Amino acid sequence: MISRSGAPPTSAVISAAAPTGPASGDVIEPTAVHAPGSAPEAGDGPPPDPTTRRTVNLQPASGLAPPAPLVAGVGDIAGLRPRRARRDGGEVPGADVDLVDALDRLTWNVVAAWLADCPLASTRRTRLQVLTAFLRWLLGCR
Repeated sequence: MISRSGAPPTSAVISAAAPTGPASGDVIEPTAVHAPGSAPEAGDGPPPDPTTRRTVNLQPASGLAPPAPLVAGVGDIAGLRPRRARRDGGEVPGADVDLVDALDRLTWNVVAAWLADCPLASTRRTRLQVLTAFLRWLLGCR
C-alpha cells in the first residue's frame, strides 16, 4: 500500500478478521454472521471476540409445529398419479408411490418437496423412478 505522497506506509494494521488462506492452514470462520437478534449495535462497546463460539437454537421460538404439507401423498402431486390397474389413467407405478409414501414423515416431506420442485411432470416421473430404484436397492427389495 502506497500513500498519496508516494512513500510506503510506516506501519500496517492487520485486523483479526483479515482473511486467511488455505495455504496458511488456518480455518476460515465468518466473523460478520450473527444469530438473529444478537447483532452488536453501534455504541454497545467493543465488538465480540471472533474466536468465541456461540450456539444458535434452530428450533422455532414460539413452539409451533412445522406446517402441514399441501399434499397427502406423493400421488397427489401433478404428474405422479399412481397406476393401480390397466388403463386407470395413472402416470407412475402404484408400487413406486406406495414405497415413497411409506417413508417416515420428515423424509417424506423432503422427498415430496424435491419432487414438487420440478416444473415438468416428466422430470418428476424420472426423479420418482430413480429415487424408488435407489430405495429398493438400499432396502434389498426386488
